[in-house]
Amino acid sequence: MHKDHVLDMLLKARIYNSAKIDSLLAEFPDLFPTRESVLKMVTSNQVSLDDLGNRVLAKLYRDISRDFGIR
Repeated sequence: MHKDHVLDMLLKARIYNSAKIDSLLAEFPDLFPTRESVLKMVTSNQVSLDDLGNRVLAKLYRDISRDFGIR
């Protein structure tokens, strides 16, 4: 049912590996003060457990991003 979301996350997992996320943190500290802020941008959704209820499909995005190494 949400195949397109999963495919988007698979693509992002290949592009935004841990090194790329670290690079974004270092290169844009004003835009991304925390790792969570980068992950939120990359996944286009909430990543914190406390915020999962604030956005549609947030748990799906969080689970997929964790399964494919976007952390």
